[in-house]
Amino acid sequence: LMEMEQWHDFKWQPNPKVKKVISVSETAKESLKQALGVDSEVLANILAEPSKRPVFLCLSRATPEKGIDRLLKMVQAFDRAGKDYVLYLCSTLDPYGQYYHELKNSSHVVLVEPNPYNDSLMRCADYLVQLSSCESYCYSVHQATAQGIAVIGTKIPEIEKVVKDGKNGYLLNLDMSNLDVEKIFNKIPRPKAKPEPIDSNWQKVLTGEL
Repeated sequence: LMEMEQWHDFKWQPNPKVKKVISVSETAKESLKQALGVDSEVLANILAEPSKRPVFLCLSRATPEKGIDRLLKMVQAFDRAGKDYVLYLCSTLDPYGQYYHELKNSSHVVLVEPNPYNDSLMRCADYLVQLSSCESYCYSVHQATAQGIAVIGTKIPEIEKVVKDGKNGYLLNLDMSNLDVEKIFNKIPRPKAKPEPIDSNWQKVLTGEL
């Protein structure tokens, strides 16, 4: 949002497509209301200092096999419990799809357009969320554990190899029957960063020997 002295140069044009206006601080919210009569919601900069609200990050396609239905169940459970949190969903959702409006109904969900730099947001997250039905190799989970970020994942072989329930994250049943909201919010694991060693053959590829 613009600085106070710039408000007089800006003309607010109501747009029916704009469902919500975001301010970066209470000061910005108040000045926006005073100058233009526009109501807004405060959402802190994702790159700012961590707040008390837990930050969840999902770097996954919005498809059934990647657990978009489970993600919605998790969000609904958090909202029913009245929890304060932010979930950054780095994925493209079909605006006409069944999950789009339901996820958008939560004021805690922020949709972020996918780009190659989304994984850099991990340093701001308390949890990486990956609720897939199956994975051959889950890149984001490995990236998270390497950086010391806790993981909320499903009980599938590839995730269970990396995530130890209660130690560096939490493992959920595929039917979400063991989703414990209070534990997730009150007992956030703080694992140490654990970078994986580079396989010797990959090392040769990187150095041009192979």
